[in-house]
Amino acid sequence: MQVSPSAPAATEAPSELELVERALGALRHGDAARALELTDEHLRRFATGSLQQEREVIRIEALLHLGRDEEARLAFASFEAAFPESGHRVRLLGLFDGGAGR
Repeated sequence: MQVSPSAPAATEAPSELELVERALGALRHGDAARALELTDEHLRRFATGSLQQEREVIRIEALLHLGRDEEARLAFASFEAAFPESGHRVRLLGLFDGGAGR
């Protein structure tokens, strides 16, 4: 069997986008702990990647779902400092005001 050079290897690490998509999928399926693990992996591998904001939004929501409200508030404060003009800010404020589905 011949493998195409563009075919991903079985041991190839997930891309930045794949990690964020997996984290979002875990969160949507109620697995906040897994979402948090995946955002931590994304942070380790892609600290300054192009999906930093999305990673942090997922992380904050996962923390809220896990009842780790103080950590979520601290993460949100860091998010606001790093991305003061982010379009995600309003959504995040809504999570704190209306709860995160807990």
